Amino acid sequence: MRSKKILIAGGGGIGERHLRVFGRIPGVETSLCESRPERAAALQRDYAVKQVFTDYDAIDLSAFDGIVICTPAHLHIAMATRAAERECPFLLEKPLSVTLDGCEGLIELIDKKRLVAGVAYVLRHVRGFVDMEQLIGAGKIGKVRTLTYEGGQYFPGIRPDYNNNYFSRIKTGGGVLFDFMTHAVNLFEWLNGREAEVSCFFDRLQLEKIETDDVGFITIKYRNGPLGHLQQDAFRRDYFFHVTVVGSEGTLMFEYERNRLGYFPAGGADWEWTTYTFERDDFFLAQALHFLKALDGEDSVRCTVSEAKWTLQVILAARQSAQEKRHIQLADSLVTISI
Repeated sequence: MRSKKILIAGGGGIGERHLRVFGRIPGVETSLCESRPERAAALQRDYAVKQVFTDYDAIDLSAFDGIVICTPAHLHIAMATRAAERECPFLLEKPLSVTLDGCEGLIELIDKKRLVAGVAYVLRHVRGFVDMEQLIGAGKIGKVRTLTYEGGQYFPGIRPDYNNNYFSRIKTGGGVLFDFMTHAVNLFEWLNGREAEVSCFFDRLQLEKIETDDVGFITIKYRNGPLGHLQQDAFRRDYFFHVTVVGSEGTLMFEYERNRLGYFPAGGADWEWTTYTFERDDFFLAQALHFLKALDGEDSVRCTVSEAKWTLQVILAARQSAQEKRHIQLADSLVTISI
């Protein structure tokens, strides 16, 4: 790999993680854009940061080989568009945005300039899910019939400032649908394909001083026939993250918190387990290396901006379903949903 200059735009929790993992890669020089001087100073003390900027719009983006955009979701499209206009490749944190405004224009600009541009749906780089995708593609469980995701965690224990940051506000992409369930929706699109119809309930049942949802249930009918169910909360005291895909000839189940993938074949007597050893940084590192390979023309991004736009449409449709108390039909031309 040739040496690279990477700009991390946004120094919050996820920005720090990207700064850390890109900094672990030999030949990568990292710089940081962070508008809060005290936060920027702290990150510069803790990591090998070449340059620090406070104003993204004043940066000469041509000086960098790539940008990782880690700001709140409502800022994503404008920042990514500026990068694309200057032909600077980028990796954009999920979700793509909080509305569809500007998304299609960004996609057209990326296509016009043939730009390397991806969205950081990091579950596509988790080893267990990579193996699951390959096994499904190889027909290991026959035809997919159902997909189920159940996740939960005690978010106040992880982010004590949850009610004073992006998570607490709808307009900045907070709540479990935008911030958590978007991962599972996108993962199932990668494993199985696009949705035809969606219905949803969401609510705020426990977390205080937020305007967003802390629990959500989404039910999906996929275009190729299977049904899906996804549920997430931000208040259960244990950490739980299971994905199960049931096929006509067997079942796959990944237990994230136990780091293991199970396979139960048709006619089998018990589960066959594959156990992995990893830390959370490992799949962010895998994603970073994948992005760098794409910059060198050795690979393509795992989730395109166009794919992420579809995921956003599904999340917006889920919110619409809950608000209007009806099923929402999905189509490629769907562009009118908003929060």
